[in-house]
Amino acid sequence: MSFEGYVSYNIVLLFRKRYLKRYKDGYDDPERKLLSVEEISRLLNSILDPRDKAIAVLLAKTGIRRGELLRLDVEDINWAEYFIMLKPTPKRSNRTVFF
Repeated sequence: MSFEGYVSYNIVLLFRKRYLKRYKDGYDDPERKLLSVEEISRLLNSILDPRDKAIAVLLAKTGIRRGELLRLDVEDINWAEYFIMLKPTPKRSNRTVFF
């Protein structure tokens, strides 16, 4: 817009200064942290409800995402061969998860 003469100054600079500053100059973005075996064990042992514990163990052991867990049906679990067939998602190419 400033190149075409509609405005006398570049408005992107003000936007960048206000909204994008946190991405520069030492912004401490919290990094993802992998839990150790001991930390996972303490977490799982602190859960009292069997349903919640089963969900946490499934997430920890298989590495499936929360959304994939929510879309699971009982028919997706193969109890004889110990695997789960996940629903198709754009971020996962291998839909078979073993437990």
